[in-house]
Amino acid sequence: MMKRLLISVFCLALVSCMGKIPRQITVEGTHEEEITPDKVILGLELSEYWREELIPGLAWNDYRNRGPSLDDIEKDARKMLSDAGMPPEAMTIVDSGTKYRNSSGRDLLFYRRYNISLSNLSLIQPLLSSLKGPGVGYFHLEQLTHTDIEGLKNKATKQALDNAYAKAKAIVTGHAEIGPVLNVQEGNIQLNLPVVSTLLRSAPAPAAAPMALTYQAAPVNEPSTDEQIAYNKIKIFSSVQATFKLK
Repeated sequence: MMKRLLISVFCLALVSCMGKIPRQITVEGTHEEEITPDKVILGLELSEYWREELIPGLAWNDYRNRGPSLDDIEKDARKMLSDAGMPPEAMTIVDSGTKYRNSSGRDLLFYRRYNISLSNLSLIQPLLSSLKGPGVGYFHLEQLTHTDIEGLKNKATKQALDNAYAKAKAIVTGHAEIGPVLNVQEGNIQLNLPVVSTLLRSAPAPAAAPMALTYQAAPVNEPSTDEQIAYNKIKIFSSVQATFKLK
């Protein structure tokens, strides 16, 4: 008799505990959108050179006279870029060092690498076209991005949660009401910046000026630079798993 009584009490306690477990629903919400870039980063390398490099037919062992100092090359480059519309503060040094001009050796030459950050995308082509001549190692479009990447990520996560709520509500319509959110687990936020390697291409320099780089737009069978920039968006994808209480 006592054994049956204990079993009955245990069952009643178990039922009571189960009754306290809230009804809930767990769903996944996602959000994906494309954002127009509002910031561009150009990559530039300036380097010292030998004056004999500009003379066709001379071998590296004929090099005798250095060209302008790296400081003078940078000064001229800043002047040309400024005339083309670049704000002075946009150009910052990201790396510097020394290197041989060719694999056969010779005295080391100094170089500097720069990033040029712009919020006006219409300046891209004028700037790339403005800087030519000896001393320019490369000058190209490096990255298209946005000034508020973190804000965009947060917005995408919030929208994913809103979509999860809408999905949960659609599932239980007619059976229950959605209550407050009990738990949220954020998934990975995928941020795909536009690939810019095909947006602008550098043409090889004439033999008479091995350090001079000129620039041309993409081939005629591809969209122009402005069109490509317009259609290369930043893609953001966010997902969350959310648990909501059911009323």
